[in-house]
Amino acid sequence: MVDVAPPSRAFVLGLADREGHLDGAALYELGESIGFTDTTIRLTVRRLVEAGLIESSGRGRSSTLQLTPAGVQERAPDLGWTALAYRLDSTAPPWDGRWHLVAFEIPEAERAGRDALRAHLIDLFGAPLGGGLYVSARDWEPWIDELVTIHEIGRYVTTIVTDRLRVAGETGARSIAASLWPVDEVGVGARGFVSTWEPLVSDPPPGLGDAARAAFSASLEFEALARRDPLLPRELEPPDWAGRAARRVYRDLLDALGSAHDAIANANVFAAFVAAVDETSSMTDGEFGQWLWRSTRPRSAVRG
Repeated sequence: MVDVAPPSRAFVLGLADREGHLDGAALYELGESIGFTDTTIRLTVRRLVEAGLIESSGRGRSSTLQLTPAGVQERAPDLGWTALAYRLDSTAPPWDGRWHLVAFEIPEAERAGRDALRAHLIDLFGAPLGGGLYVSARDWEPWIDELVTIHEIGRYVTTIVTDRLRVAGETGARSIAASLWPVDEVGVGARGFVSTWEPLVSDPPPGLGDAARAAFSASLEFEALARRDPLLPRELEPPDWAGRAARRVYRDLLDALGSAHDAIANANVFAAFVAAVDETSSMTDGEFGQWLWRSTRPRSAVRG
Protein backbone atom coordinates (compact mmCIF):
# COMPACT_ATOMS: atom_id res chain seq x y z
CA MET A 1 0.00 0.00 0.00
CA VAL A 2 1.35 3.41 -1.01
CA ASP A 3 0.38 5.70 1.87
CA VAL A 4 1.18 9.19 0.63
CA ALA A 5 -1.13 12.15 1.11
CA PRO A 6 -1.33 14.44 -1.93
CA PRO A 7 -0.03 18.00 -1.64
CA SER A 8 -2.86 20.13 -0.27
CA ARG A 9 -2.68 22.44 -3.30
CA ALA A 10 -3.17 19.55 -5.74
CA PHE A 11 -5.92 18.14 -3.53
CA VAL A 12 -7.97 21.36 -3.53
CA LEU A 13 -7.52 22.03 -7.24
CA GLY A 14 -8.21 18.40 -8.07
CA LEU A 15 -11.61 18.27 -6.40
CA ALA A 16 -13.04 20.98 -8.66
CA ASP A 17 -15.29 19.78 -11.47
CA ARG A 18 -14.72 20.41 -15.18
CA GLU A 19 -16.29 23.86 -14.87
CA GLY A 20 -14.13 24.67 -11.85
CA HIS A 21 -16.88 24.49 -9.18
CA LEU A 22 -16.02 23.21 -5.71
CA ASP A 23 -18.26 22.67 -2.68
CA GLY A 24 -16.64 23.63 0.61
CA ALA A 25 -18.38 20.92 2.66
CA ALA A 26 -17.17 18.14 0.37
CA LEU A 27 -13.67 19.61 0.31
CA TYR A 28 -13.31 19.69 4.10
CA GLU A 29 -14.98 16.30 4.61
CA LEU A 30 -12.75 14.38 2.23
CA GLY A 31 -9.71 16.37 3.32
CA GLU A 32 -10.35 15.31 6.90
CA SER A 33 -10.49 11.64 5.90
CA ILE A 34 -7.07 11.94 4.25
CA GLY A 35 -5.53 13.67 7.24
CA PHE A 36 -5.72 17.37 6.40
CA THR A 37 -6.83 19.64 9.22
CA ASP A 38 -9.39 22.36 8.60
CA THR A 39 -6.60 24.87 9.15
CA THR A 40 -4.49 23.30 6.40
CA ILE A 41 -7.37 23.37 3.94
CA ARG A 42 -8.29 26.93 4.89
CA LEU A 43 -4.71 28.18 4.46
CA THR A 44 -4.38 26.34 1.14
CA VAL A 45 -7.57 27.93 -0.16
CA ARG A 46 -6.37 31.35 0.98
CA ARG A 47 -3.06 30.92 -0.87
CA LEU A 48 -4.87 29.80 -4.01
CA VAL A 49 -7.14 32.84 -3.78
CA GLU A 50 -4.10 35.11 -3.36
CA ALA A 51 -2.47 33.42 -6.36
CA GLY A 52 -5.51 34.17 -8.49
CA LEU A 53 -6.39 30.51 -8.98
CA ILE A 54 -9.61 30.38 -6.94
CA GLU A 55 -12.45 32.74 -6.07
CA SER A 56 -14.20 32.02 -2.74
CA SER A 57 -17.62 32.93 -1.41
CA GLY A 58 -18.43 32.16 2.23
CA ARG A 59 -16.24 30.61 4.92
CA GLY A 60 -14.99 27.13 5.72
CA ARG A 61 -17.38 24.24 5.18
CA SER A 62 -20.16 26.55 4.07
CA SER A 63 -18.08 28.14 1.34
CA THR A 64 -18.49 27.88 -2.41
CA LEU A 65 -15.35 27.95 -4.50
CA GLN A 66 -14.74 28.59 -8.19
CA LEU A 67 -11.51 28.08 -10.04
CA THR A 68 -10.45 30.99 -12.19
CA PRO A 69 -9.37 30.31 -15.81
CA ALA A 70 -5.77 30.16 -14.54
CA GLY A 71 -6.80 27.67 -11.87
CA VAL A 72 -8.59 25.45 -14.36
CA GLN A 73 -5.53 25.46 -16.59
CA GLU A 74 -3.18 24.56 -13.74
CA ARG A 75 -5.40 21.85 -12.26
CA ALA A 76 -4.53 19.00 -14.60
CA PRO A 77 -3.81 18.07 -18.18
CA ASP A 78 -6.72 18.55 -20.58
CA LEU A 79 -9.15 15.67 -20.36
CA GLY A 80 -9.30 15.78 -24.14
CA TRP A 81 -5.79 14.38 -24.46
CA THR A 82 -6.55 11.79 -21.80
CA ALA A 83 -9.58 10.64 -23.79
CA LEU A 84 -7.43 10.53 -26.92
CA ALA A 85 -4.95 8.27 -25.15
CA TYR A 86 -7.66 5.76 -24.29
CA ARG A 87 -9.08 5.97 -27.80
CA LEU A 88 -5.66 5.17 -29.24
CA ASP A 89 -5.77 1.99 -27.17
CA SER A 90 -9.03 0.83 -28.72
CA THR A 91 -10.87 2.40 -31.66
CA ALA A 92 -8.46 4.85 -33.24
CA PRO A 93 -8.06 4.45 -37.03
CA PRO A 94 -4.70 3.31 -38.43
CA TRP A 95 -1.94 5.88 -38.82
CA ASP A 96 -1.85 7.28 -42.35
CA GLY A 97 1.97 7.32 -42.47
CA ARG A 98 2.17 11.10 -42.73
CA TRP A 99 4.47 13.35 -40.71
CA HIS A 100 3.36 16.89 -39.85
CA LEU A 101 6.07 19.54 -39.55
CA VAL A 102 6.08 23.15 -38.41
CA ALA A 103 8.92 25.53 -39.19
CA PHE A 104 9.19 29.04 -37.84
CA GLU A 105 11.65 31.91 -37.60
CA ILE A 106 10.00 34.53 -35.45
CA PRO A 107 11.84 37.79 -34.61
CA GLU A 108 12.52 39.01 -31.10
CA ALA A 109 9.86 41.68 -31.49
CA GLU A 110 7.30 38.86 -31.55
CA ARG A 111 8.86 37.00 -28.64
CA ALA A 112 5.56 36.38 -26.82
CA GLY A 113 4.10 34.67 -29.85
CA ARG A 114 7.29 32.71 -30.46
CA ASP A 115 7.41 31.43 -26.89
CA ALA A 116 3.70 30.58 -26.94
CA LEU A 117 4.05 28.63 -30.19
CA ARG A 118 7.10 26.71 -29.01
CA ALA A 119 5.39 25.76 -25.74
CA HIS A 120 2.21 24.79 -27.58
CA LEU A 121 4.08 22.51 -29.96
CA ILE A 122 5.47 20.61 -26.97
CA ASP A 123 2.02 20.50 -25.37
CA LEU A 124 0.77 18.96 -28.62
CA PHE A 125 3.38 16.19 -28.23
CA GLY A 126 5.62 17.58 -30.94
CA ALA A 127 9.33 16.79 -31.06
CA PRO A 128 12.05 19.32 -31.96
CA LEU A 129 14.17 18.53 -35.01
CA GLY A 130 16.49 21.49 -34.46
CA GLY A 131 16.16 25.25 -34.57
CA GLY A 132 12.59 26.29 -35.24
CA LEU A 133 11.48 22.93 -36.68
CA TYR A 134 9.09 20.52 -34.94
CA VAL A 135 7.40 17.30 -36.00
CA SER A 136 4.33 15.31 -35.03
CA ALA A 137 2.80 12.06 -36.25
CA ARG A 138 -0.74 13.48 -36.09
CA ASP A 139 -2.77 16.24 -37.71
CA TRP A 140 -2.08 19.23 -35.49
CA GLU A 141 -2.58 22.01 -38.03
CA PRO A 142 -5.94 23.26 -36.63
CA TRP A 143 -4.38 23.85 -33.20
CA ILE A 144 -1.35 25.54 -34.69
CA ASP A 145 -3.40 27.70 -37.06
CA GLU A 146 -5.53 28.86 -34.13
CA LEU A 147 -2.54 29.84 -32.00
CA VAL A 148 -0.81 31.53 -34.93
CA THR A 149 -3.95 33.58 -35.55
CA ILE A 150 -4.19 34.58 -31.89
CA HIS A 151 -0.62 35.90 -31.86
CA GLU A 152 -0.70 37.22 -35.45
CA ILE A 153 2.52 35.43 -36.42
CA GLY A 154 1.30 33.56 -39.50
CA ARG A 155 3.84 35.23 -41.81
CA TYR A 156 6.65 33.58 -39.85
CA VAL A 157 5.25 30.03 -39.75
CA THR A 158 5.31 27.23 -42.35
CA THR A 159 3.50 23.89 -42.07
CA ILE A 160 4.49 20.80 -44.06
CA VAL A 161 2.93 17.35 -44.43
CA THR A 162 4.99 14.49 -45.88
CA ASP A 163 5.13 10.73 -45.94
CA ARG A 164 8.94 10.77 -46.30
CA LEU A 165 11.14 11.68 -43.36
CA ARG A 166 14.77 10.91 -42.61
CA VAL A 167 16.17 11.68 -39.15
CA ALA A 168 19.87 11.10 -38.51
CA GLY A 169 19.95 8.71 -41.45
CA GLU A 170 16.98 6.71 -40.17
CA THR A 171 13.88 6.27 -42.35
CA GLY A 172 11.95 3.59 -40.43
CA ALA A 173 8.90 5.22 -38.82
CA ARG A 174 9.13 3.33 -35.52
CA SER A 175 12.87 3.96 -35.25
CA ILE A 176 12.34 7.66 -35.98
CA ALA A 177 9.71 7.85 -33.26
CA ALA A 178 12.02 6.16 -30.75
CA SER A 179 14.75 8.68 -31.52
CA LEU A 180 12.49 11.72 -31.20
CA TRP A 181 10.30 10.90 -28.19
CA PRO A 182 11.29 9.44 -24.78
CA VAL A 183 9.43 6.18 -25.36
CA ASP A 184 11.92 4.03 -23.44
CA GLU A 185 11.83 6.35 -20.42
CA VAL A 186 8.05 6.57 -20.46
CA GLY A 187 7.83 2.79 -20.81
CA VAL A 188 9.92 2.31 -17.68
CA GLY A 189 7.66 4.71 -15.78
CA ALA A 190 4.54 2.97 -17.07
CA ARG A 191 5.77 -0.44 -15.98
CA GLY A 192 6.56 0.97 -12.55
CA PHE A 193 3.05 2.43 -12.34
CA VAL A 194 1.51 -0.94 -13.17
CA SER A 195 3.68 -2.71 -10.60
CA THR A 196 2.74 -0.25 -7.86
CA TRP A 197 -0.99 0.10 -8.40
CA GLU A 198 -2.28 -3.08 -10.03
CA PRO A 199 -2.36 -5.02 -6.70
CA LEU A 200 -4.86 -2.48 -5.31
CA VAL A 201 -7.31 -3.13 -8.14
CA SER A 202 -8.22 -6.51 -6.69
CA ASP A 203 -7.62 -5.50 -3.07
CA PRO A 204 -8.63 -1.85 -2.52
CA PRO A 205 -8.00 -0.35 0.93
CA PRO A 206 -11.08 -0.74 3.17
CA GLY A 207 -10.72 2.64 4.89
CA LEU A 208 -11.70 5.87 3.14
CA GLY A 209 -8.54 7.69 4.22
CA ASP A 210 -6.21 5.03 2.80
CA ALA A 211 -8.31 4.70 -0.33
CA ALA A 212 -8.38 8.47 -0.91
CA ARG A 213 -4.62 8.74 -0.43
CA ALA A 214 -4.17 5.91 -2.93
CA ALA A 215 -6.50 7.54 -5.44
CA PHE A 216 -4.81 10.92 -5.27
CA SER A 217 -1.29 9.47 -5.23
CA ALA A 218 -2.04 7.31 -8.26
CA SER A 219 -3.64 10.30 -9.98
CA LEU A 220 -0.57 12.48 -9.47
CA GLU A 221 1.74 9.73 -10.72
CA PHE A 222 -0.50 9.01 -13.70
CA GLU A 223 -0.65 12.72 -14.53
CA ALA A 224 3.13 13.02 -14.49
CA LEU A 225 3.38 9.96 -16.71
CA ALA A 226 0.73 11.30 -19.10
CA ARG A 227 2.61 14.58 -19.52
CA ARG A 228 5.57 12.66 -20.99
CA ASP A 229 3.66 10.08 -23.02
CA PRO A 230 3.86 11.23 -26.69
CA LEU A 231 0.53 9.51 -27.53
CA LEU A 232 1.98 7.92 -30.63
CA PRO A 233 -0.15 5.96 -33.08
CA ARG A 234 0.01 2.21 -32.48
CA GLU A 235 2.17 1.78 -35.57
CA LEU A 236 4.90 3.89 -33.93
CA GLU A 237 4.75 2.45 -30.41
CA PRO A 238 7.38 -0.01 -29.22
CA PRO A 239 6.23 -3.64 -29.08
CA ASP A 240 4.27 -4.42 -25.89
CA TRP A 241 3.92 -0.69 -25.13
CA ALA A 242 3.47 -0.35 -21.36
CA GLY A 243 1.54 2.91 -21.67
CA ARG A 244 -1.61 0.96 -22.55
CA ALA A 245 -1.25 -1.22 -19.47
CA ALA A 246 -0.77 1.84 -17.25
CA ARG A 247 -3.94 3.45 -18.60
CA ARG A 248 -5.89 0.22 -18.06
CA VAL A 249 -4.65 -0.10 -14.48
CA TYR A 250 -5.46 3.52 -13.64
CA ARG A 251 -9.02 3.20 -14.91
CA ASP A 252 -9.49 -0.15 -13.13
CA LEU A 253 -8.08 1.33 -9.93
CA LEU A 254 -10.51 4.24 -9.94
CA ASP A 255 -13.39 1.84 -10.61
CA ALA A 256 -12.31 -0.36 -7.70
CA LEU A 257 -11.79 2.52 -5.26
CA GLY A 258 -14.97 4.26 -6.38
CA SER A 259 -17.02 1.08 -5.97
CA ALA A 260 -15.73 0.73 -2.42
CA HIS A 261 -16.09 4.40 -1.46
CA ASP A 262 -18.77 6.75 -2.78
CA ALA A 263 -16.73 9.78 -1.70
CA ILE A 264 -14.02 8.81 -4.19
CA ALA A 265 -16.47 8.00 -6.98
CA ASN A 266 -18.08 11.42 -6.46
CA ALA A 267 -14.82 13.37 -6.22
CA ASN A 268 -14.84 15.51 -9.34
CA VAL A 269 -11.21 14.95 -10.26
CA PHE A 270 -11.96 11.26 -10.73
CA ALA A 271 -15.57 11.51 -11.90
CA ALA A 272 -14.63 13.95 -14.67
CA PHE A 273 -11.90 11.60 -15.88
CA VAL A 274 -14.24 8.60 -15.98
CA ALA A 275 -16.96 10.65 -17.67
CA ALA A 276 -14.61 11.91 -20.39
CA VAL A 277 -13.33 8.44 -21.22
CA ASP A 278 -16.80 6.88 -21.16
CA GLU A 279 -18.42 9.75 -23.06
CA THR A 280 -16.03 9.47 -25.98
CA SER A 281 -15.64 5.69 -26.20
CA SER A 282 -18.66 5.19 -28.47
CA MET A 283 -18.19 8.29 -30.63
CA THR A 284 -17.49 8.04 -34.33
CA ASP A 285 -14.12 9.33 -35.51
CA GLY A 286 -15.78 12.52 -36.75
CA GLU A 287 -17.66 13.09 -33.50
CA PHE A 288 -14.53 12.48 -31.47
CA GLY A 289 -12.49 14.85 -33.61
CA GLN A 290 -14.99 17.64 -32.97
CA TRP A 291 -15.12 16.85 -29.26
CA LEU A 292 -11.31 16.81 -29.00
CA TRP A 293 -11.10 20.17 -30.76
CA ARG A 294 -13.64 21.75 -28.40
CA SER A 295 -11.84 20.29 -25.39
CA THR A 296 -8.27 21.21 -26.27
CA ARG A 297 -8.24 24.22 -28.61
CA PRO A 298 -6.03 27.07 -27.36
CA ARG A 299 -7.95 28.51 -24.41
CA SER A 300 -7.45 32.13 -25.29
CA ALA A 301 -9.14 31.45 -28.64
CA VAL A 302 -12.39 30.30 -27.07
CA ARG A 303 -14.82 33.21 -27.18
CA GLY A 304 -18.36 33.70 -25.97
